[in-house]
Amino acid sequence: QGNSRTMSIVTCRSDPKHGDQTLNSLRFGQRAGRITNKAKLAAVSVESALGAVKSALDACERQMKAMEERGNQHLKVYATLKTRHLELQQRQRELEVDFGMQEEDDDDDVDGRGGDQR
Repeated sequence: QGNSRTMSIVTCRSDPKHGDQTLNSLRFGQRAGRITNKAKLAAVSVESALGAVKSALDACERQMKAMEERGNQHLKVYATLKTRHLELQQRQRELEVDFGMQEEDDDDDVDGRGGDQR
């Protein structure tokens, strides 16, 4: 019982020299084909999903900062971290937009007092 799909690939050879192995592989494939499982979506709240993304972002930022302090921005792993950081930021924005959790945009608050000033 899990949250994954299972797949099996059976390979065979047409060479008679490998006939026994091929027959065993085909029998295994036939038995494996009878197995069924049902993937279930784990029940996760939006808040916990956002929390997980935030934690991953924080960890990524800490690792990048440590590498920067050591002058290791030239390493491939730094570029990988930076890419992952950007992906996580995008996922965070998507979750916030999809579930209406983005922060209020105060660009229209010209005088800084908030509210509708008429």
